[in-house]
Amino acid sequence: MEKALKTKLTKEKILNAAIVEFGSKTYEEASLNAMCSSNNISKGLIYHNFNDKDEIYILVVKRVYDELIAYFNSLEEDDRDDFASLFKKREEFFANNHYHQNIFFETIFNPPVHLEKSIREVRKPFEDYLKGRYIKIIDDIKLKEGISKQEAVDYISFFCDAYNAYFRHMYRRDKFDELVNAHENKMNKMLDYILHGIAVERN
Repeated sequence: MEKALKTKLTKEKILNAAIVEFGSKTYEEASLNAMCSSNNISKGLIYHNFNDKDEIYILVVKRVYDELIAYFNSLEEDDRDDFASLFKKREEFFANNHYHQNIFFETIFNPPVHLEKSIREVRKPFEDYLKGRYIKIIDDIKLKEGISKQEAVDYISFFCDAYNAYFRHMYRRDKFDELVNAHENKMNKMLDYILHGIAVERN
């Protein structure tokens, strides 16, 4: 076996093990020792291929976001492009990738403080993808006079950031699944309120 291929397979094995480790624990709880013992991987092999736990974590986070984007792109475009459809697709992806779901929401609810900048950089392609989808959704909406598509997208993005920050404030590991469910169940409704308002216009 060529050295380059062997190295690639070794890194793949380590990252697959890391997805399980980080996908079942918080960043703080996860350990390379546990990952090694559970997957018959020597610690020396890990440090031969990666610098440290932080590098492995960021690579795992990147894979989660990259694979989520790839899943969206692999699906045929819907006749309707709306928030309900978008979140349904995300829900379908996570239903088949439970560890990915946990890592995804840990980066939202409880990111390691010293890695927040790196996580934001990894998330950027995903955020850019979402903004592209928001523009398609807005195309089917008549905006109020004086509001541009870009302003509308910025408004939605600002709301999403604030919404995630609200759930970060509520974070408790022992309530993690409940928090994820609450986040997903309410978000589509909240975005609908953002687009269409909550009050009946007065005559």
